[in-house]
Amino acid sequence: MAPLAHTTLSAARTRKLVERAAYLQHHIHRMSLELDALKNDFKGLGAGLYLGTGHKVTVTAAQAVRLDSALVRACLSPAEIRACTTTTTVTRVLIKEI
Repeated sequence: MAPLAHTTLSAARTRKLVERAAYLQHHIHRMSLELDALKNDFKGLGAGLYLGTGHKVTVTAAQAVRLDSALVRACLSPAEIRACTTTTTVTRVLIKEI
């Protein structure tokens, strides 16, 4: 299905789109769980290249460096934190069973 232009939808069309979104979300979630389990299997095998018939899986390990935001907040004043803060608008779409 192609993305919809911003228009007013009929009640029937809205219901159909809601149910389609829920259906897709359910199946994507199930497949994501299965994919995560397979990735964990490969992680357990260790770093390396694993060949299939038409695809390959590469497992690598690397160090990740992240900023400790709690420590940063402890080191900066509230004014410095405000000066380094940006605001963005986030639009979320939640799909839940009723």
